[in-house]
Amino acid sequence: MEHYDIAVAYRIYPGIGKPLAIFNNDKLKLVEFAFKSFLYSLGNLKISLFVILDTCPQKYKEIVLSNAPTAKIIELNKAGNFKTFEMQIELLLSQTASDVVYFAEDDYCYLPNALETALNFFLAQKPNFLTLYYHPDYLNWEIHNLSEKQEIAFQDILWQKVGSTTLTFLTNKENLQKAKKVFLTFGKKNYDSSLWFSLTKLGVFNPKFPLLPFVSKRKKFYTKMIGKMLIYNLKQTLFGPQFSLFAPIPSLATHLEKDSLAPNIQWNSYFNELIKKLNID
Repeated sequence: MEHYDIAVAYRIYPGIGKPLAIFNNDKLKLVEFAFKSFLYSLGNLKISLFVILDTCPQKYKEIVLSNAPTAKIIELNKAGNFKTFEMQIELLLSQTASDVVYFAEDDYCYLPNALETALNFFLAQKPNFLTLYYHPDYLNWEIHNLSEKQEIAFQDILWQKVGSTTLTFLTNKENLQKAKKVFLTFGKKNYDSSLWFSLTKLGVFNPKFPLLPFVSKRKKFYTKMIGKMLIYNLKQTLFGPQFSLFAPIPSLATHLEKDSLAPNIQWNSYFNELIKKLNID
């Protein structure tokens, strides 16, 4: 069996939710931009790539295969966010090409060699999970200040232990299998933040944690988030193993939602540079 550095499950949906920082009215163009930037992030990595196309017109498949002709395409019809995430889990656990796995969504932009940089950290330091995206919430939300900051400097990147991220992340099959039951609660409409904090437990046992619904401007969100942790992941939160999750400073990638760009990087300049470099019309 041929060995790969990493196995990736990349999911694509043709709809647009929140306003985007680029190509806001053209999801096809955004997908081309994001997918090419992902491939640009690989450096010298050899990957086994699955691409899940949910209710996508033919042009989306053409973009994938013209840039990654060996990608394994899975075409679905109206599967939705929950089901495509579950499929990512099953695909990455069942494949045998690589022990290291990466979950990818279609609205992220990456810096050059970003995934190769992240994999080097993962293999050397052996965290349970990592994200390439330094979320602005780490600076702006109270919940991320309830635990002492832990950081690791590695090859010009400062990696910070964080409590949560999105559903674009890197891990290995062993950690994914251990956390699978918690991840599958996303299909029951659990929040990504709820399931992540149940796994990482950062700040969860701080006395201020249960007070967040009463003292924060985000009262409604925190009430729902803590409620979902109690409903779906109570056993894991209280008694399960604690998993580590790290994010890079500066960020190696960004979510492309207009209001969620990673901080301290001139993304608009980078987007314009990348559009030229990747020959996107």
